[in-house]
Amino acid sequence: MEKELLLQLVWLLIKEENNTLSEIKDNWKISNNEFIWEYVILRWYDSWIHFGKLEKAEKWNYILTNTRRLWYWKCIKGLWLSSVAQYGLNEDSKVTCALRKIKITDERISEILPCTDDAIESIKNIKEYIPQD
Repeated sequence: MEKELLLQLVWLLIKEENNTLSEIKDNWKISNNEFIWEYVILRWYDSWIHFGKLEKAEKWNYILTNTRRLWYWKCIKGLWLSSVAQYGLNEDSKVTCALRKIKITDERISEILPCTDDAIESIKNIKEYIPQD
């Protein structure tokens, strides 16, 4: 665990090479770096839900890579979004196409759920929902 935190700090130092050391330390303290480089599900206060690899989480700025929006979801088992993060999606779920990267700027993130390997494969492989006219 200490090795991972050290790698995150080195990444932050490289990324912010023009900032002073005290600015970098301040950014580190306010950053939500616990799940950096992990696949997560982000839930907003008003229920928008995104899945992807968390590349950045600082203040109210989140960057997800290899991301999809979960428009309508059903769990493989269980009833809650945490069950999606644990077990994956039922085939009846409606998920958007995958995007390479998105930036979200909103302070109303209410939940960050790390995903298991089974959930990651399930969400990545579910067919894109395309509404029929």
